[in-house]
Parts: sequence; structure tokens; C-alpha cells
Amino acid sequence: SRPIFGGETDPDYSRPIFGGETDPDYSRPIFGGDTDPDHARIQDITWEQEEENNRPRKFVRLQPNGAEFRPIPGRSPAKQPVREPAADTPADMDPCEVQPTSEHLLEEICNNYTCPEFKEILLPEEFCGFKLRTYSKGVWAMVEMDVKKGLGKAYDEAAEKLAEYFNGDNTLGDKIAVTKPKTAIYMMQDLITPKTAYLSQFLPADLHNNPPTPSQDSSIILKENPELSFYVRGFGGVSSATLYRREFMMLTAAIKKAKLNAFWSMQFFNEYTTPEETLQLHEVAVMVAPSA
Repeated sequence: SRPIFGGETDPDYSRPIFGGETDPDYSRPIFGGDTDPDHARIQDITWEQEEENNRPRKFVRLQPNGAEFRPIPGRSPAKQPVREPAADTPADMDPCEVQPTSEHLLEEICNNYTCPEFKEILLPEEFCGFKLRTYSKGVWAMVEMDVKKGLGKAYDEAAEKLAEYFNGDNTLGDKIAVTKPKTAIYMMQDLITPKTAYLSQFLPADLHNNPPTPSQDSSIILKENPELSFYVRGFGGVSSATLYRREFMMLTAAIKKAKLNAFWSMQFFNEYTTPEETLQLHEVAVMVAPSA
């Protein structure tokens, strides 16, 4: 009564025919076909190329990105100077995109306060992310900032000295009308380290011919500037060292994208508003240099 092998009573009789439509493997993607999960694998890399790409390389010393790093000869790597790398242009940001500010905020500020006289030069459409301004000659009150105390404290101390001069700490005892902006000027030792720094404020035009002399014990310097041209980038948001640094790097990228040149060793930061104000306006700027 044993079932005949291959007959209708054979337990394997109803097994799907290997390779037939009822075979569980029948619908499996054909190796190398369009439905093969590996079919989309990059085909233009040969096995020889792939092996070469994966081959271990010789040791390469990595340098900090963007910083001017010069190892000290004879000193071990552990004792080399450590410097914060320069803030590169954020990869996800286009230097042409500027943080929004109120369109007429600068005009409103300069209607309420005395601002330096300037004219904006029309740039070609392909130039973006900055403006070109030419400032008229004028007199500025300046005070050196002690950067060794840290930029925040140095700025506050310098701002206080400027306020004293404008409030009558001068040989005439005259109060001077408040002007905008306060401008921090950094003479850079390298990409990220200021060598010296000054905080300056514009004097009203009617005082340029005979500006009040600072008191004898004052650290205020009076400087007459000729007509100067700057590349300027404005932005909003609450000011911070990180924000200013990022915007300066974006300004640098936008200028270089336009194949223009500037005096990079001097950085200018214009502060038009205080942190308490609802609308914020700040600017970063560099002096125009002849294009290379």
C-alpha cells in the first residue's frame, strides 16, 4: 500500500514544481535584473578601483580648517599652540542670503540721531550679500579697547569713556548730541585674533572744524578720516560675538564670490541698536581694496 513514488498518492506529488509559478522562489528578483536590490549599485566603479579606494593611506597631518596654523619646530604635538579654527562659511547658508531687518530701520535711526554721511553705490545684479558705501570725510572720537580683558568687558569700558566725552568730559564742558552707530574696529593679528581694537563714534558735522578737545586725563583720541569706501553687510537679531563672526565670514564669502578685494586685516562692526530695543540693526564692514 506504499504510495507509488511520483504518483498521485505521493506526499510530494502536490509540491510546487521547482521554478514554476507556484514555487516560493518564483517571484524572487532575478540577480542583476532591474528588480534586484543590488541593481542600483554604482556600476562605474571597477573592483580594482574599489580596492584602491579602500587601501590604507600613509599618515597625513591634518591642519586646522581655515586657520593660519604654523607648528613650532622641535615642539611635540601635545605642546603646540592651540587656536580656535576660523569660523568658515556655514555649508547650509548662501552668502547672498542676508538676515532680514526692517527695510527702513537705518533711515529711521538716522532721522532720530546724527549718522555719518554716506552714499550707496549701485552694484551689478550678480553682486549680492553686501552693499558698497562711500562715507564722506569726518571726525571720529576713538578710544582703544583693552582686548586682554576680553572683548565684552573691553567694549563696555570703552563705551563708558565715549559716553563721558559726549556728556561733557572735554575742555569746553560741552555736551555733544548722541550719534549712531558705535563702531568697533579690530586690527587683526591673524584670522581670529585681534592685535589692537578701538571703539569709535562719529562727531556731528558742525563740530568737525573745531571739535571739543578731550580732557587732559581722558584716553579719547580725535581722528579725522578722509572719504572712505566700505563693503557693508547688515543683519538683525540680538548681537553676540558668534553672530558678528558668522556675518563677517558671510560678508567675506560674498565679496570673494564677486571676485572683489578688501583690506581683510581691519574688521569694522557697526552697532546701531541696544539689546533692549525691539528692532535690531548691526553691520559688519571692510574697507575696499583694489581688486587683484
